[in-house]
Amino acid sequence: MLPKRFYALVILMMVFNSVVSEPPGGKVGLEPGAKNDNRACLLIGMTCYSHSNCCSGRCDYVPGQMFPICLNRC
Repeated sequence: MLPKRFYALVILMMVFNSVVSEPPGGKVGLEPGAKNDNRACLLIGMTCYSHSNCCSGRCDYVPGQMFPICLNRC
């Protein structure tokens, strides 16, 4: 059995992580409308899920690719 202090430390870390990772304004990171600002966006050639995740603003399938990737604007 692990000591009770270990479980207390794990719970404390989980609470601290949830408080620190989400600021009062909501979640940040890969969310709709996160392109061309200081939030994270995906670079050209990276696997994407929607146009808003890509820095270039274009997410599409390429022949031979299994998943959509971020493309140039052109």
